[in-house]
Amino acid sequence: MDPRIKVVCIAASLIFLGLVVDLVRRRVLREGYSLLWIAAALVLLTISIFNSLLFGVARWLHVMDANSLLFAGAFLFVCIMLIHVSLELSRLRRETKELAQAQALTEWRARRAFDEARFAKPSPEGSADCESDE
Repeated sequence: MDPRIKVVCIAASLIFLGLVVDLVRRRVLREGYSLLWIAAALVLLTISIFNSLLFGVARWLHVMDANSLLFAGAFLFVCIMLIHVSLELSRLRRETKELAQAQALTEWRARRAFDEARFAKPSPEGSADCESDE
């Protein structure tokens, strides 16, 4: 590999790793996701530094072109992340729907209780109790 390309790959991997660490530090990225992204950044950094490792794995898996192996790995990683994000989104939609229904029910009960208290006729027993206390 050309040394200039290697330096660019290492710099890009370090920038990516720094971005992930900064997002976790500012609490923009959850810790659960950060471990996965830090692992991905470290894999990229390792491949950038030791590119012979990628070629060795490609030979071991009988892949003719190491770049194809890298592309396939990245594609698999993105697919796994998309499935994970889709599951998380589905869970959040379900929770939002349940919370909205619970909120609507609470508001309906509060309105009903307010209307019942507002339009209720005072009971004669209640007024007699008040007069006896005086």
